[in-house]
Amino acid sequence: MKAVLREPEEDALRDEMAVWDGYVSSALLGVEAVRACSRHRREYAEDARDWLLGVALLPLDDALLEDATSLEPPLMRSLDALHLATALSVREEIGAFLTYDDRLAAAAQEHGLPVTRPG
Repeated sequence: MKAVLREPEEDALRDEMAVWDGYVSSALLGVEAVRACSRHRREYAEDARDWLLGVALLPLDDALLEDATSLEPPLMRSLDALHLATALSVREEIGAFLTYDDRLAAAAQEHGLPVTRPG
């Protein structure tokens, strides 16, 4: 969303993303990105959809939903738990967990993921 909305961290984010060959996220990102971008300007929703074409969006299956219910810490928000469970399901295949959310970053670090926050 930062790239589409041209937020202050955009350049650092783009530099970090250029390091990696591909991107993966929860299918939730599709919903979150389009809705967040459209709140700023309606046409940004289409920009978000275009940007998401380069992201492998992993489905929310029953196993992932179950994993998310038991993730620590218990105060983690539901959507964050789903994003974290998605990352943990492919942990051996990812080089960095990108987030700008402090609580999600702390939880990901607790689970041994290499967290980065460009900018």
